[in-house]
Amino acid sequence: MIIYNTLMALAAAVSFLLIVNLGWRLLHAKPIAPTAWIVAFTALGSIMTFLGAAMTVTWPLGEVQPGACCQQDNIIFGEPILSFGVTLLAAAYLFRSTILSSLRQQTPAAGVSPDDEFVAEDRFLTKLSVALQPLSWFVFALGLALFALAAAGVRFTLFAAPPNEPISGNFSGQPYLEATFISTLYALMAIGAVLFPFFLRGLNRGLAKLIGIVWTIPGVIWLLFASMNYYTHVGSLVKHTGNW
Repeated sequence: MIIYNTLMALAAAVSFLLIVNLGWRLLHAKPIAPTAWIVAFTALGSIMTFLGAAMTVTWPLGEVQPGACCQQDNIIFGEPILSFGVTLLAAAYLFRSTILSSLRQQTPAAGVSPDDEFVAEDRFLTKLSVALQPLSWFVFALGLALFALAAAGVRFTLFAAPPNEPISGNFSGQPYLEATFISTLYALMAIGAVLFPFFLRGLNRGLAKLIGIVWTIPGVIWLLFASMNYYTHVGSLVKHTGNW
């Protein structure tokens, strides 16, 4: 059995929260340390890209037990995380390029770097939104895919934990409970994703607030859920191998 959705979910959760926080800082002209954000997004994007790719191309994944997960995890977890990781890496590169371009215009002298504190101006926000627009349509497409996965989760009662998994396994007899729970998180992320390119077109503060809300809620829940899964997944593996 090969599953990596503990660390993948943890990285995705922190990424969503950081994206929301950075967006708030940029739109409210709060000082940021560009290099720190670029490094954070690059590290998290690399984790998701590597593990998402490993899960995506491992086919089929083994079953935890007959009739339980995780053969479909390639599609419902691996592919979205791989896409998110690559998108985050690309966005980090575009963010760095736009920062450097703006700094060169402000201080034409040689040796410009994004290490110093930076406050976003309207011209920078416009330039960054233009740079991100082509990539944002892939984010839009991912949003449509997340809506489809949310619907599939409820329709086919996906995401249910096997009975031998601690905590989550107590609800294995109610498959629609966890299916609805996870599908709701997917749907919230999808809403923000499909709105993202439209926000970039006009930098509408109302859309920004809505995206922030629908990405913060799953970000916080995924963070707590993924942290808990380090206990539940280890317990499930130990019981599955008969060493407990």
